[in-house]
Amino acid sequence: MRIAPRLNLPGRPGAKLRLDVVQVAVTSRCNASCVYCPHTMYRKQWINQDLDPALFEAMLPALSGVKRIHLQGWGEPFLHPNLVDFISQAKRAGLHVSTTTNGARLDPKLLEAAVAAGLDDLGLSLAGVTAEENDAIRVGAPFEAVTETIARVHSLASKRPVPTLHIAYMALASHRQSVHRLPALMAKLGVSEGVVSALGFAPDRHLEEEGMLARNDEEKRTLRSFRRSMFQLSLAAAFQGINLYYQLPRPKRRKSCPENVDSSLVVGADGQVAPCVMGRLPVKGNCYHWYAGEERLYAPMVFATLDADPAGQLAEAASGQARREFLRTFRNRPPQSCLQCVKRHMAPE
Repeated sequence: MRIAPRLNLPGRPGAKLRLDVVQVAVTSRCNASCVYCPHTMYRKQWINQDLDPALFEAMLPALSGVKRIHLQGWGEPFLHPNLVDFISQAKRAGLHVSTTTNGARLDPKLLEAAVAAGLDDLGLSLAGVTAEENDAIRVGAPFEAVTETIARVHSLASKRPVPTLHIAYMALASHRQSVHRLPALMAKLGVSEGVVSALGFAPDRHLEEEGMLARNDEEKRTLRSFRRSMFQLSLAAAFQGINLYYQLPRPKRRKSCPENVDSSLVVGADGQVAPCVMGRLPVKGNCYHWYAGEERLYAPMVFATLDADPAGQLAEAASGQARREFLRTFRNRPPQSCLQCVKRHMAPE
């Protein structure tokens, strides 16, 4: 691939992205087969791809005004053979670096290399508070891999600065009560930050039910009760020194979105730039998902594709016509793909 190393934004030489986060999906490959994930459900249409290291290096000059770079998308980031190099390059560029992992491929040597490279934040994914619960849902991403990774990070703390840890917890409707045991698990593991999320994308009808977007009065009452219990749980956790955040859907669509599309961008492993991870699944052909009780055609949203001049093209994508028009209409007349997205119902709390 021919790469131009210089940022060249028309009318704004040397322009920088003024964003909170740029999420870079370093790979779409994953070792796991989580029952709720598009990677599993769209396996025949899934495009397995690693980000070109030359592309990553060439886009970095545009990121000097960004607060954080998150190295993860729809795949397992530690499968990319150059992930540690990406962390090092991003740190040299002055960026705060985070990633999220299932821990299954994160052996002690690789973990120590990532920590030594300067990784600031490390999220560990779970969907249950025991091996029995988690491993039945997150197939190939064992509970034990997460707990062992956390223990290894703690053991490294005596040698060097280590990343801040948090648990990224997926709460499915059929297992919603398990989340009430999460603070006790976090206290046992020595992790003080946790984010509980509901399913934001439903590849089939059964998974729409797991997502907890209420469609009738009974489901609304159940969700209200669960939301109250989560509020009480977060208060109780705070007294233990645990910050527990949660995102649950509300029946009415919101004007805002927890993906913070007005202050972030996503770069896929193929170099395509989208407003959020929901905007560009790495799939080929038509895919369908479920929303509001109906099957819908998945519609991607892409602002640009990075190729000859990644830094310049990324800066142009951030300030160009496509994104300006998207943000102008987002709150009152959003595109169809946003109108069919569960994330627009999510309320960070």
